[in-house]
Amino acid sequence: MAEISYVNPQQARNDPASEFNTPQEIVESKGLTRGQKLEALKRWLFDVERRLASDAEGMGQPASASADVKLVEQIKAAQEQLAGEPQSAA
Repeated sequence: MAEISYVNPQQARNDPASEFNTPQEIVESKGLTRGQKLEALKRWLFDVERRLASDAEGMGQPASASADVKLVEQIKAAQEQLAGEPQSAA
């Protein structure tokens, strides 16, 4: 039997990394509308890009920068995947 998990839409929009392990989990989430998924991905992208900017200024951890670059790619791929879905998709 499939496991039902609860997603807090507000928490997903404000801090998506606390609700999801990967951007693809947002895409596959049944608990969010398409618009909420796009908002969550946009916020996650903003957070990661801000962290990368801090890294570039010497305020971050260099080891995490390559993981963040990969995460940016995953977020953008998830956004593109959702952008290709029909408007009525949840």
